Amino acid sequence: MLRLSNGAWKSIFTILLFMLTVAYMGINARLNEMQKIISPLAMGPQVQIKEIPVPVDTSEKEAIVDYIKQVFGDDADKALLLLSCENRQLNPTITSATNDHGIFQINAYWQKIQPKFLKNPKINIEVAKQLYDENGGSFRLWSCGKRLGI
Repeated sequence: MLRLSNGAWKSIFTILLFMLTVAYMGINARLNEMQKIISPLAMGPQVQIKEIPVPVDTSEKEAIVDYIKQVFGDDADKALLLLSCENRQLNPTITSATNDHGIFQINAYWQKIQPKFLKNPKINIEVAKQLYDENGGSFRLWSCGKRLGI
């Protein structure tokens, strides 16, 4: 049986601790390198919206704007600013390549709502208002909201 003095055990422990530290630093450096590569990819490509060619007439747009003003109240200007980026035509039938639907481009998957309901302007506006309120009066869930700082 091998017996080591306390000094020998301390030396072995110090060497093991040093080796673990070096290994950790190497792994951490590699993770940082990978994160630099992956981060831009995680942002994904700019989403291109595929519009369904259904023209929105002026009276329908006016009704949509009126309902946005009614639902968002004092924050309607921010909501309309967001829409100038997300869906400037106020097309309630619009669908993006990332499963976003309707006026406010709400994601059907993440919100667990069938697209047919999100294409109803009133439902879409109500869901957008709920998401806005749940996020402290911010549109940061929308890429345009982040871009516009609202």
